[in-house]
Amino acid sequence: MQATYKTMNFPKDKYLVDIHHHLDGAYSSKLLEKIATRKGKRLIENFQQKLMEYKDLTEFVEKWGMFSPIYTGDAEAVEELTYDCIRREADIGVAYLETRMCTFLLSDQSVYYEPIDNFIPTITTQKEALEVVKKAVHRAMEDFPIQVKIILVAVRNMHQFNAELTELLTENDELVVGVDTAGDEIAPMCDEELQSLIKLYNRAKECKLGRTFHAGESGRTENIVKAVEVFGADRIGHGYALINDPGLAQRLKEKDIHFELCPISSVTIPKSGYFKDMKTTFNWFFDQDLNVSLNSDDSMFFQCVDASIEHCKTNFQLENQKILKALLNAARSSFLKPKDQEALVDHIKKYFPHSN
Repeated sequence: MQATYKTMNFPKDKYLVDIHHHLDGAYSSKLLEKIATRKGKRLIENFQQKLMEYKDLTEFVEKWGMFSPIYTGDAEAVEELTYDCIRREADIGVAYLETRMCTFLLSDQSVYYEPIDNFIPTITTQKEALEVVKKAVHRAMEDFPIQVKIILVAVRNMHQFNAELTELLTENDELVVGVDTAGDEIAPMCDEELQSLIKLYNRAKECKLGRTFHAGESGRTENIVKAVEVFGADRIGHGYALINDPGLAQRLKEKDIHFELCPISSVTIPKSGYFKDMKTTFNWFFDQDLNVSLNSDDSMFFQCVDASIEHCKTNFQLENQKILKALLNAARSSFLKPKDQEALVDHIKKYFPHSN
């Protein structure tokens, strides 16, 4: 006899939702320093200041080389960092978090891995990396009032890891709910990379997993089209270039494609002249009645989702009704099962009695 599916319960007095949250961009600097000290290493001097020194998205991505060697290949460190990250999300009032992770960058396969004397790597495969993070997530959800799911991430120009990533996808994983691709969207995509991503996204579709794709953050609208039409993305990470093509915006609105907007990173990472200012862009997304949410991105750099929402109110002059709409959109476009999406929507509405 088939077991009855039990709808998720969401924590009382918490209603924030973050569906574009990079786990490995959300670690605590203090905890990284503690782990480094334990290993006889140190973060570079003026770490927090140097972390924020970049002139474009490519230089921003390179910042992971400053701190990733501290935990790559180390199961204890990765579990400790993950657990702490989720604790902090619960503390600021997040009811539901979709955190995304790149499994190979947590293992000794990582381009950032540095051997340490007398240390034997305890994460040597992507599967091991995923299991460590899942263990931490389960433990955190037992200890803190928050619901968490995981999105697995492929990285542009690192397609040699995509076959192993594809093998991690299964239909009945209780924590993994989707796939994503991040990285340098301006770089050309070779045929080998294209085919590996098509296989990844087709596998995700077969497993009934959600599909999102970073596009239109630093590149042009063609990347958004490719993400939807070639890879079958249900959601787009960022997508700010869309303002330059109202016709495409209307077509994607008809498809109910969701855009994961990240306010603070959008104004912090410099962009080319192809992009309009972000206050205009964010208000345009709402004025066009597009399906959008407001998210943190990498909270180690850009603070958590509560700060993102406050930024929209203060700097973009978004009204409370638009903020609420973004929260409800995040719930409806989450990669949860339909009944859980409905439960999350109802949960949020309890805190906004005039939302119907």
